[in-house]
Amino acid sequence: MHFRIPSFAIACASIAIGSSAAANDNVMVVFDGSNSMWGQIDGTAKIEIARGVMENLLGNWVDTRSVGLMAYGHRRRGDCSDIEVLVQPGQQSRSSILQQINGITPTGKTPLTDAVEQAAISLSYTDQPATVVLISDGLESCGRDPCALATALEKRGVAFTAHVVGFGLGNDEDASSLSCIAEETGGQYITAANAEELGSALSAVGTAVAEAEPEPEPEPQAPEVAVNGPGT
Repeated sequence: MHFRIPSFAIACASIAIGSSAAANDNVMVVFDGSNSMWGQIDGTAKIEIARGVMENLLGNWVDTRSVGLMAYGHRRRGDCSDIEVLVQPGQQSRSSILQQINGITPTGKTPLTDAVEQAAISLSYTDQPATVVLISDGLESCGRDPCALATALEKRGVAFTAHVVGFGLGNDEDASSLSCIAEETGGQYITAANAEELGSALSAVGTAVAEAEPEPEPEPQAPEVAVNGPGT
């Protein structure tokens, strides 16, 4: 005689696996607070330009994702360890991020490689999907190789992505070390030479981050299991 019964044990296991796979893609914005951000474009300091268009990056996706802010070079001169999390990753963090950026005073060096690495670690990139958005107006100035780091992050991470916006880079600068961070991790690399281009670049990156949001997992179906047994 055949009995068809739902396998609740299998269904529960499916729910557990689905919940793990649907972990949110957490995001850390890494902002350049180095002294070179005082450089001017069309008579306006780069730091002021960046403050004016940062909201282009922070679209509606910020309301439902865990997003934080890290800055480097914003407190001490000549200190490659000057890296700080200004806003811990969390939801509804738009106003906190904008407020903190408005308070940044460009001061020191550009330890962007260490900053990206620390951002990835803070997002537990080896255990869950993680995205870093780096906004920098210069190249690494503390002796590390950004490309080598990007390769390592891609290899070790569950689903690590880094988007990079190079802002106001000098024409004679080799920006391959910045573009490499994005290329090695499957992110976007965009350069911007003025306020309009920076606004467009941040909008494009914001769209890319929003589109990467995981789709909701479908409700698991409880499979039926056929059991053979005697009639009594």
